Amino acid sequence: MLQHLWFKAIVICCCIAGTLDLRLDLKQRMVKPLRLWLKVIVYGPAYFGVCIVPWSLWNSLEISDSHLTNPVVRSANIVTILVRIALFFTFVRGIYKRNRKLEKWLRRALAMQKAYFDGLPERETTGRSISHRKWLYLTSLITCLHYAMETCSELDSNEARSLLYFMVTIQHFFMLTHGALVCFLRECFSVVYHELRMEICRFPASRVYSLLHGLHRDLNEMHGPIMLCVLLSLLLSNSMVGYIGLLQLLMPNFNGAHFDYLFGNALYGLLLIHWYIYFMLCQRMETTIKQIDMTLYEYEDHEDTKKEIELLVFNRSLNESSVCFCQLIRVNWNSLFCILAQTVSYIITLIQLDYVNLI
Repeated sequence: MLQHLWFKAIVICCCIAGTLDLRLDLKQRMVKPLRLWLKVIVYGPAYFGVCIVPWSLWNSLEISDSHLTNPVVRSANIVTILVRIALFFTFVRGIYKRNRKLEKWLRRALAMQKAYFDGLPERETTGRSISHRKWLYLTSLITCLHYAMETCSELDSNEARSLLYFMVTIQHFFMLTHGALVCFLRECFSVVYHELRMEICRFPASRVYSLLHGLHRDLNEMHGPIMLCVLLSLLLSNSMVGYIGLLQLLMPNFNGAHFDYLFGNALYGLLLIHWYIYFMLCQRMETTIKQIDMTLYEYEDHEDTKKEIELLVFNRSLNESSVCFCQLIRVNWNSLFCILAQTVSYIITLIQLDYVNLI
């Protein structure tokens, strides 16, 4: 019992503590690194987790070989497991480089915030959109709840579940952190939108707009590889979870407890809720940028602002509004619908391939 919980605690620590070695001083608008001994604590468990993966892989393969008879379905399960491993290794391999890029990104963002937004009177920042904050609070609560409940869970006593912990922890954390940074940019874009709509620009709008799009582009590039693995892992995991769920409905004697390493328990639904909210926040970011585009089209042609508007339109033509990873996936409602359709298609395909065992 204690050894089992200790093992799970180590796995959780590998992903949570091994992610960031930075801390923010928002009052002074500064990014401060951690002390050396804290960095050792941050990086150590993550690299130790690499040693756990072979046992998790072996245990997961043993379970699938014992309870899955269709070779195609078994192969799909193996691919799901391997993608989870790829997600974890992509996470571990890029920790230091990602943190250094994030540190530079945060310094640029805080410098822009201090230079252009902190000096605005409160009455002129009423256009700042903060409707997304309640969703960030909700996703934070979901993340903590899922961590706590999964850590205390005793549904199995094998190490195969560690791959599920790797996936769940990494996906929750990166959807939360990337979503929070996207929402910060959305707030800044909403201020630009308000200033343009009210025609009271008190800062160089084209300069700020260009800086925001640069931060937006760099944020997508920085999180591109890991978020691509996150979305791919979710697609495959949801397909296998749906397949196992349908088997339980179609075959009353089917024991789905053997496949807890795929989804854990009903709390897997928390991950799906977080996934939906993350796509919604990215869609709102895209919508805010498109609102600025509409404002530019309707902007009255004043002689003193004509050059500024021309620069804004030019900057807009060089950048895209959507959150895009590796030029492959745009995170919005369209891509969410496509992923859901693909998931349902994969589930139907797996059931059809395994139909012989169901009759």
